[in-house]
Parts: sequence; C-alpha cells; structure tokens
Amino acid sequence: MGAIGYYIALPFVYGIALLPFPLLYLLSDGLYVLLYRVLGYRKGVVLANLRNSFPEKSEAEIKAIASRFYRWFCDLTLETLKTLTISPKTLRERVRFEGVEVLGNTPAASRASCWCWATSAIGNSPAHATAKRRASRS
Repeated sequence: MGAIGYYIALPFVYGIALLPFPLLYLLSDGLYVLLYRVLGYRKGVVLANLRNSFPEKSEAEIKAIASRFYRWFCDLTLETLKTLTISPKTLRERVRFEGVEVLGNTPAASRASCWCWATSAIGNSPAHATAKRRASRS
C-alpha cells in the first residue's frame, strides 16, 4: 500500500519541485495560511513550548515568534522539495560554504562523503553554510 501512495504523491512532489522560486514562495505563503491560520496544525504545542521556553515574553511576542516559525517551516519544507530538481549552478548561486577547511584537519574528513560525519566534526568551529533566501519578514 505504501508503494501506491508513493507513486501517487511523486508527480505532485516533482510538480512543486519544478516551480520557480517566486512561485514556490507564493505556495509557501498559502501553506502557511493553511497550516497556521486555518488548520492550526500543532499550534497549541508550538505555543505551549514557546511559553515554557520564554516565560518572560508577552503573549503577543509568543504569537509573533510562532507565526515566524510557521513561515520558516513552510519555506524550509518547500525548499527541501526544490532540492530534487535544482541545478548545480543554481545551488552554487544560492548556497555558500565558509570555513570548510577546518574539516580537513578532523577525523571526519576521511568520511566526508557522509555529511552527518562532516557536520558533527564542525562543533564550535567557524565552518558554516549560508543560503540565499527570500527577504526576511517581521
């Protein structure tokens, strides 16, 4: 039964992945409205966790943080799908790795084909990745 669902979902996933970034972010905005405003997907859990984590914040601040989280979550989810079809050239334009030379001096360097090993070696090092994202929203 899982294989049937996979083959049914695959065209939709690739359809989303083929969208240009402006349309992808427009879809992300719609997904945000659906998940946060309409369905309230796990909204109670998110708000409770934020209240517990930031007891000094007002309710308005907590709701603003939750709203920004849902926007980020929707962007991230669709950007992840986009990685299925993004070209190497576009990826190089949108993501920049800095400080990766520190990985050459670690035991993880010999296992660099497994990204989890490489990133676990970074720890408190200056190595990080930055991604070109859409303009930040308040």
